[in-house]
Formats: sequence, structure tokens, C-alpha cells
Amino acid sequence: MARLASAHKTGGRSLGFGRREFCGMLTSHNDTDRRPSVRYSAPVSADHGDVKLNRAGRARTSPGDDDSPRRAIAGTPMTLCVVLAGGAGRRMGGDKPQQLYQARSLGEHALSLAANFAVHVALSVRERRQADGLPPVQLLFDPPDIEGPLAGVASGLAYGEQIGTAQVLTIPCDAPHLPDDLYAKLEEALSQDPVALAASAGDGRQGHPTCTLWRTEALGPLWSYARSGRRSLRGLLAELNSRQVVWEDPFGQVFLNLNTPKDLAP
Repeated sequence: MARLASAHKTGGRSLGFGRREFCGMLTSHNDTDRRPSVRYSAPVSADHGDVKLNRAGRARTSPGDDDSPRRAIAGTPMTLCVVLAGGAGRRMGGDKPQQLYQARSLGEHALSLAANFAVHVALSVRERRQADGLPPVQLLFDPPDIEGPLAGVASGLAYGEQIGTAQVLTIPCDAPHLPDDLYAKLEEALSQDPVALAASAGDGRQGHPTCTLWRTEALGPLWSYARSGRRSLRGLLAELNSRQVVWEDPFGQVFLNLNTPKDLAP
């Protein structure tokens, strides 16, 4: 059961959510173009290449400088899930996406979750090596002048704006036990509050701001926030009038982040 609270305040009335699942597929590299691509659930596939942000903070696909938004595929729910994988992983002793947990890398766990949440899947990294050995998906590069997970959210929202999706779900690469109904409950909360620009997850003890469903309109306020020198996702969510959905998690396992080699042990 999950309950809804105003921005980063626990409590509030209980909500009954139905289960809602979106299936995404990860595709292999194109034979003639080795850039990552994403296969859509509609009978169309597209290869967008690597994505970086231009000086205006909008997504730019390489090669080329086409900044125009891409048209949504007719009949396809424009849902995007971005895995945030650009952290340095200092406590882990290296990049987290390649660390093994229960016979699979953390990056593979996260991409598998993302494919169950959304039609489109992307991986946000700071260095290309952070995608090494992972299934080929759309790569987004964190803007170099923004530190922390805020950078991945920025690149994710910019890419979401480019492909024409109204919402972007972000999840961390180091939380392999996220609930199956994460997207469904966040979407339900966001749809009930037209003023809120985001809905994030919590567990009754603390919020988990990397697990957030963002409206793409949040990109402008995010850039203003970042230009002021602030980097806290919690601070940004407060400014966006965000909602928080609280999962009952008495043992603290659902949103558990794996941060050290000890956390990876069986």
C-alpha cells in the first residue's frame, strides 16, 4: 500500500492504486551503425545516437546539431525512464553499473526495471565507460557543469522534451529492488495534482528523490535552479510543488541503495 503526501511530508490519506505496467524492449546495435538505439513497442524502431546538451540546455543528438523535437509515434505511450548512472561510485571502489549483484550487474538490474516501467529507456552517464558491458540503449551524457544526480535529471528531461514525451521517470542504477508499481503510483499521484511538476517516492522514513516522475515542463525551473548553484534534488522537488508517494517498507529493502562492496555480498 502507498499513501500520498505533499512535497516531502509523510502522512496523508491512503490511496488505492491499480497495477499498471508498461513493457519496453531493449534492442541490439544496428548492423551498420554502432550507436545505441531503442526499440519502441509500436512497429517502428529509431536510432537517436548519443545525446548531449547544447548551450541552451536542450538535447542535441550526435552526429549533427538537430535541436528540433522528434515527433511522437502515433499510438505509442510516450513514457521515458532514465537510469541515473553517472555517479563516481567512490564508496563502491569504481563505477556502480558494472558491479555484480545476484549474478547480474547493477546496470543490468536497473535497465530491466526501466524496461518494465516505460516504453523508452535511456541511460544517463558522465563517462562512456559507465555503459560498458550493458545492454545497448539510448545514452545520455550528464552536463559537465552540474554535479550529482541533478545532472542526470537535466539530461533526461532534455531528451524527453526532444522526443515529445510529457513525463520522465528517473531511477538510480544502484537500487535493484524497486517496486513493480513505482511508475503506476507516481503517475496516479501526479495526474491528481495539475500544479505539481513532479511526484517522488518515499518509504515513511525518508524520501528517495532519484525515484521521481517529472513533467518535462520542469526542465526550465531545473536550469534556473542549477544556475543558482544549487544541486540538491530535494530542494528542487520542494520548488516544483512536488507530491510524494509513500510505500510501506518496514524493513527498508524496497528503496535500498547498494553503496559499498559489502552491500553486494549474498
